Amino acid sequence: LGLHQFITGPLVNCMLLLSALFAGPISGILVGLVTPWIAFLRGILMAPLAPMIPFIMLSNGVFVLCFYLCHKFLGKKVLGSAVGIATGAVVKFLILSGAVQFVVTVPDKIAKAMQFPQLLT
Repeated sequence: LGLHQFITGPLVNCMLLLSALFAGPISGILVGLVTPWIAFLRGILMAPLAPMIPFIMLSNGVFVLCFYLCHKFLGKKVLGSAVGIATGAVVKFLILSGAVQFVVTVPDKIAKAMQFPQLLT
């Protein structure tokens, strides 16, 4: 579709969380593991981002797990969900940002897209 990161990111994250809520955390994590590969194979995730796929998979899984655990232990109302989303987003950001800073060599434009914008999406 060629939609901007600020549109696709929240939509993918929404699907991850809905999968966890309605089908359980394992299902949400599995969706998070598969989506980067589907995006890559369909050309949505550009080739220069290929080295980031394992880190995107990891960050998606951890995002789902953080959300689910907060939602479960802090309550299934607004507080648990909000804390879960915020915690998951920060951890996802740390994984992706750390990957481009310390592990994977990618062009600067891609590195920047894997850092601060991840907190917003």
